[in-house]
Amino acid sequence: MCKLTCFQAFIHISFIFIPLSIFFAANFLFLEWSSISHYLTFIVQEHGAASTLAMLITNTLLRKAAIQMFGNLFPRVRKDVPSIMISYVA
Repeated sequence: MCKLTCFQAFIHISFIFIPLSIFFAANFLFLEWSSISHYLTFIVQEHGAASTLAMLITNTLLRKAAIQMFGNLFPRVRKDVPSIMISYVA
C-alpha cells in the first residue's frame, strides 16, 4: 500500500513542489539560465497527465474501466485458437 501512495506522492512532489520551490528561490537568487521559467511551467503543466496515468496504474477499478472502454481499440489475439488452419485432403 505504501508503494502506491509513495508513487502518487512522488509525482506531486516532483511535478509541483520542486518547480514551485525553484520559482520561489529565483526571487532571492540570481539564476543565469533565462529560459528556466518555460521549462518549469511545462513541468507543472504535465502534472495533470502524470497524475492521471498514476491514478490509472494504481487504482484497480479505474484501470479495469479504462481497459473495458478502450479494449476494442487494441484487440487481443486469442492463444487457444490457432491463427492458421491447415487441412489435409487425402
